[in-house]
This record gives sequence, structure tokens and C-alpha cells, in this order.
Amino acid sequence: RCEHASQYEVVTSSGADGYVVIKCPGGLHVVFTYFAPDRSPVYERGGSRHPMDVLQYLLDSLRSRGPLLLMGDFNARCGAGDDRVNPAVDELVEQIGVVSELRRAHRAALPPRAAVADQGTNSRGVELITFMQVEDVVLLNGRVAGAGNGGYTYHATKGVPGSSTPDLCLATADMFEQWGSHIVLDVGPQHLHPDFDHLPLMLTLSPVAYGCTGPALAAP
Repeated sequence: RCEHASQYEVVTSSGADGYVVIKCPGGLHVVFTYFAPDRSPVYERGGSRHPMDVLQYLLDSLRSRGPLLLMGDFNARCGAGDDRVNPAVDELVEQIGVVSELRRAHRAALPPRAAVADQGTNSRGVELITFMQVEDVVLLNGRVAGAGNGGYTYHATKGVPGSSTPDLCLATADMFEQWGSHIVLDVGPQHLHPDFDHLPLMLTLSPVAYGCTGPALAAP
């Protein structure tokens, strides 16, 4: 960690809104997030913006800088929701005079998500699926290679039953188009600590594909 730390730059962060943005060697920006559950007091007190507003701000601020990866605990359950947009819908939107500024050509070739363990959804998950459709963002859970990918990332501890997948990895379309076939997303087989109820996520990007000669890019 000490050997490679100087290659990474903290671009911006917000404790109140739950994110930190890191610029990696080669120009890739990675956003690490934690968004509290919808009923959290932090929203009632007005101390944090709504997660969708935060994501919109981050995309608007960072998209022009190049490929962008977002990962962390979104507290969003997307189930088997499809983040792909039907090309016919895009064509209809353009016919009525709304010209999309986003590149959607990749949608036709975007592979569907494989079978996902968590079929449940919550309101934020539904919002997030719609957000990804509109903003041309791709959900990597269940879509790219990796041990345990598509499985649960949360197992309740202390005798309370329940499993879900609130921990997600998202990529902008240009990031997925450029490197999607070289991404591996692994879900840890066990908790990092007995008191943790979330499994670790690790994304590895081939250094050859990424255009560097150092170690593979990995984001826990």
C-alpha cells in the first residue's frame, strides 16, 4: 500500500454525502460510496443529500474527465432489474424532439446480467435502475467475471436472519465499453471481521488492458 499510494490522488470527498473520489494511474476515477438507508435520521435532519442527487452531482462533475467507476454500499436492492434501455424507446424519444446527449450505441450489445441471488428490490434499488437507464451507467454485479459475482454481499450477523445484495459496482458506459471484458469482480467468501455483516468486493482490471505495467487495479 505504501509503495503505490503516491500514484493515487484524492480528488474530492464528502463525509455528509458519503463518498470519496480517487484518481487512479491512467486517469480512471473511482468513487467509493456509503449511502445510509432511506429511513436514516441523517436525511431527516437534512445533513445529507438524497443518494440520487449525490450520484447525479458526481456524474455531472466527473463524466467529462473520462471513465468512471462507482462502488460501495448503496443500500439499494436492484433484484433482477434491467439497466439496459430498449433502443426502440430511445428512437421514439428522439422522434418527439428530445435528443439524447449520451452515447447509447453500446446498449444493443450489452450482455444481460446473469442469475442474481437477491431477487428482492427496495425503493432505492428501483430508483437506481431508472437512474442507470437515463444516465447510461452499467451495473457490473452479475454481468462481469468473478468469484461470487451476482451473489449476496450481505449476511445478517448476531443471529438475525437475512441476506441481500446492497453492495454494488457501477461503471459509466465508456468505462464498460473500453474495459468491460477485462474486469473481474470478486465477492469475498467471508467477512473481513466477525462484527462485519458485509462481504468485501474487489474489482480487478487487467493492467495490460488498462495501459499500465504495474499491478492490476484493485478496489476493495
